[in-house]
Amino acid sequence: MYRGKRVSFHASKEAIDHLFACNRLSADVWNACLEGAKNYHLQTGKWINRTHLQQAIKKTVPLHSQSIQAVAHKYNE
Repeated sequence: MYRGKRVSFHASKEAIDHLFACNRLSADVWNACLEGAKNYHLQTGKWINRTHLQQAIKKTVPLHSQSIQAVAHKYNE
């Protein structure tokens, strides 16, 4: 179970816009994970592993590879 705590902070509009843009990119990675896993399952009949998933979504989103890797690992959990 995840617990969250609401914490207030102040940032410029540009910083907030940048954070929302990063959030949208991570959602794009998650959606690419869903699509890649579905396509892999339709082709092979097996569940995708981390390596194949990362290869499927690599270079689909302009993020650092470690960021993509972190989202892919969360998806596989």
